[in-house]
Amino acid sequence: MRYVLVLNKLEIEDFGPFKDVQEMRFAKPGKVCIVYGENMRGKTTLLNAIRYAILGQIIGRGFRDESIHETGNWESAEQGKFGFRTTLWFDFDGSSFELIRGCRPRKEVKQPENDTDYEEYVDIVRDGKVLGPEERKEALRRVMSPETARFFLFDAELLQQYEELLRDPAKMGRQIREAIERILGVPVLTGARARLFDAEKDIQQDINKAAKKSSDTNKLATAQTQCFEIRTQADKDITDYQAKLSGLEDHQQSLRGHLDRLGDVSILQSERDSLKQEMQHLRDDLLLKADNIRQLNANLWLWVLEPKIEYLRGSLSAETGDWLKHQVYLEMNKELLGRCREGLKSGTCSLCKTELSDSATEVLKSQIAEIELSAKETNPEPESLQVEQLVHWKAATSVRVSSQIPFLLALLHDIEDMRIAVAEAEEKQRDLDREIRSRDRSDARKTWSDLETTQKEIGVLEESLEESQKKLSETEGRLEEIGQKLARIGSPEVAFHTHRLEACKALHDVFNQAVVELRDELREEVEKDATGVFLRLTTEPDYGNLQINENYGLQIVHKDGHVIPVRSAGAEHIVALSLIAALQKNSSVSGPIVMDSPFGRLDSGHTDRIMRSLPDLADQVTLLVYKSEIDRDLAIDTLRGKIGHEYKIQRVSARHSVLLPLEGNDHE
Repeated sequence: MRYVLVLNKLEIEDFGPFKDVQEMRFAKPGKVCIVYGENMRGKTTLLNAIRYAILGQIIGRGFRDESIHETGNWESAEQGKFGFRTTLWFDFDGSSFELIRGCRPRKEVKQPENDTDYEEYVDIVRDGKVLGPEERKEALRRVMSPETARFFLFDAELLQQYEELLRDPAKMGRQIREAIERILGVPVLTGARARLFDAEKDIQQDINKAAKKSSDTNKLATAQTQCFEIRTQADKDITDYQAKLSGLEDHQQSLRGHLDRLGDVSILQSERDSLKQEMQHLRDDLLLKADNIRQLNANLWLWVLEPKIEYLRGSLSAETGDWLKHQVYLEMNKELLGRCREGLKSGTCSLCKTELSDSATEVLKSQIAEIELSAKETNPEPESLQVEQLVHWKAATSVRVSSQIPFLLALLHDIEDMRIAVAEAEEKQRDLDREIRSRDRSDARKTWSDLETTQKEIGVLEESLEESQKKLSETEGRLEEIGQKLARIGSPEVAFHTHRLEACKALHDVFNQAVVELRDELREEVEKDATGVFLRLTTEPDYGNLQINENYGLQIVHKDGHVIPVRSAGAEHIVALSLIAALQKNSSVSGPIVMDSPFGRLDSGHTDRIMRSLPDLADQVTLLVYKSEIDRDLAIDTLRGKIGHEYKIQRVSARHSVLLPLEGNDHE
């Protein structure tokens, strides 16, 4: 039977940078939800919020658990509000669930200082009914376990871990193999087989009790009891060694992850240096723009008076124009009057110098009279007023006002944007400084030393585990010999229990063979499905298929049948995604995939192919990406109707981010 898990909505309160209550809706099955956000804005926090809601885990870099005290929103903490809450609505196995999980300060604690000052709580409502502690525990166990969660909720760091394991199958850890088999449903058979083995032990105890009743078999029964004790101790040792190995393997992985980050310190330093140069350029531009504003402010009064000046210029221009025309007219009349009087006095024309006739003389007299009369009728303004008006007109026409207010406003807007950019750059520099300090070279030496010590401890434990397993095998062989002897000489009661034991062993063998066959079938299915996904995702046409080994390690096979010995980082990335997609298809639970920054190391060709295949990787996909990974317009065009919801993480401050739906968010 295959169970179906569908995420519907997530609500978080004061979780990481997400202050107060914020929510996001997941896409419906068959569609994709995309959340865009720059680095250090909260993408990984969203992934952790989902993980915390289901599992109660918050995982940081190197797969280390994060502090719940540090997870609460800093701004809220400064305001005296501590703790956080997550609420996840989902459907599973035909039922609707509301899962509430969070932490709050203990009643006696006023100012929390560490994780011990908090108490965690969890409530589950299934189909409207609040579940009790045992029902709640069982419901969560069925939905998802920490071992299988890695195939549903993962980031680039976990993908890289898969890549390393797939690149070197010998390193495929027991935990990963067991997690893969758990998600494929193998424990259903291995669990039944284990219970049959326990039943064999119980029947052996019955045989032992019956053998002790007879002097003929008492000695064998005593030897058998001793073997039981050795086996019990060997079983205990094996369980302890495996648990310790599991912890050491996790610690080893954490140390390796820490060393990987320490190894990138030069890249971080280069990034910080580039950031410092960028900040200096921003500050220089700020000073230049501030100087421009000071210069513009010197003429600000002119821009304010611009409408009045334009009005005065227009009115004075009209009035002064009329006055100037009149002055020209007067000057012309004055010139004409002078010439007429000169001709009348000399009796000759002032222009051609010919003698004037009597009739011409009369005409001149008439013109002189008209000109003198016209001059009297104009009644000109006093000379002082005429001069003042002319001065005003000249002053108004000399002022050239070109309004710079739009330019000033643009400058102010640019300065505000640049100040925000400087603040963000300063915040990023502080984060880089903290990260670089955390990657101190002395820390690297200590980490290398810890790693070497851990590897030695793992080696010692593996030898001890091997010895205990060998002792257990020898003890089982000895018990088999004793059992055969008891079957030959024992009492009817011993014979009866021996028949029971043989039947139980036969049934155990059946289950054992079933486990072997199931594993073989599952590996074949995983190989086939992983190959199908891989060929859709890869941009290399000469790759033929993927080949799986008994530990679920995958290798790329060329079309000519040869295994590709050296694979690029992009190819490893694609193989890891192909494995996860194949496990999803063959899992006993059909669930969502939530991926954080999965495209960082891929070229555009592989990114495009993955985007087109997203709806086929799982029934429900949520992507947490930064802008340089995926262009939104390209994503919309590539997925073509397959996007359910889109969000962006917007910065409010270094400690406060807001989850906002994008315009056109509701594609469903």
